[in-house]
Amino acid sequence: MNTKEIAKNLRDAYKKQGWSSRKISVKIDLYSMGSSINVEVKSPDVDIDKARAMAEGKEKVDYCELTHEILSGGNMFVHFRISKAVRDSAGAEYLERVKSAWALALKSHAEKEKSTSSAIFEITEKFGITCHASNELVVWAKDKNSPLHHRNYWNLEESMKGLAFQIARNS
Repeated sequence: MNTKEIAKNLRDAYKKQGWSSRKISVKIDLYSMGSSINVEVKSPDVDIDKARAMAEGKEKVDYCELTHEILSGGNMFVHFRISKAVRDSAGAEYLERVKSAWALALKSHAEKEKSTSSAIFEITEKFGITCHASNELVVWAKDKNSPLHHRNYWNLEESMKGLAFQIARNS
């Protein structure tokens, strides 16, 4: 099955879920030595985990058995992304809390500069934020004691929006 057929089948599967091309788009890129399928969620009505699971397994990439490098030619990649509009609307409820906790964590870090321990500042009952460096924020799922790292050294505002979205999805 070629890239066009796989993309068509994926579109049909999404339509069966009630997701039109206005809610989730499936586009292809054909280029020399390969191709890609680009899936973008454009509506908060789409079940992101289900849509991602449906796209998984469609990728076909050949690797060298010795070096595990990607071999040239005939590879088909699948890229799954969530539009900024969906991310921002889903995370809007938590964005101000992330910003406030981040400011407290950054201030605490500046005061303790050399300290190896960092305080966790609450965002919700389930999530907290800490600062390990002036440009690294870490969100913690308190019940699992596991971090949801998110770093962006060039655009902190976008990082915070991404974190707010992750918190919204996991709350």
